[in-house]
Amino acid sequence: MKDFSGLTISLIGRPGCGKSTQCKYLHAYFEELGYKDIVHFSVGALFRDLAVKDTVFGHWVKQILDEGGLPPDWIALSLWIEELKNRLIRKDQILIIDGAPRRLIEAEALDNILKDIGRPKVIPINLEISEEESRRRLGKRGRDFDDPVANENRLGWFNTNVIPVFNHWKDSLVVIDGNGPKEEVWERLKNDICN
Repeated sequence: MKDFSGLTISLIGRPGCGKSTQCKYLHAYFEELGYKDIVHFSVGALFRDLAVKDTVFGHWVKQILDEGGLPPDWIALSLWIEELKNRLIRKDQILIIDGAPRRLIEAEALDNILKDIGRPKVIPINLEISEEESRRRLGKRGRDFDDPVANENRLGWFNTNVIPVFNHWKDSLVVIDGNGPKEEVWERLKNDICN
């Protein structure tokens, strides 16, 4: 059996591509193999958790999310670095990052963090769907902040900010076809990453 100790996976892709669903499948798969203390977090969920807090930062992030914006890199970094500081207790733990990095500076920071703490390089995964498919899925999702204008803003910042992350990791980027039923996408992801 393949040894996944110390594995770091970053699953990124267009809004609505199914990142969270596939990260849950990955988490469950590794647990079934007997891995414990898996560190798995969603950067989008961290932002949404912050946005409901009755604080200055909470109100500010909520406004950004409601407009379909991308909170500044410093707050994204602070949120997921806090997760790493609090939850990554051993070098052999599997780390699954859902929806980050979303900017080049974040990708470079993740590279440096992993190097500094003695972990292998990240395996970046682009769960690829078209802009049209992203629009279709976002239109069906129905979350409070998923209105058409905000969704178009999200697609815009994806092209501006996330594509450079893919270019940064072009030599190690794994591209998975994110189209079709989630179970089929999972089979493609599992066959590419886990075998």
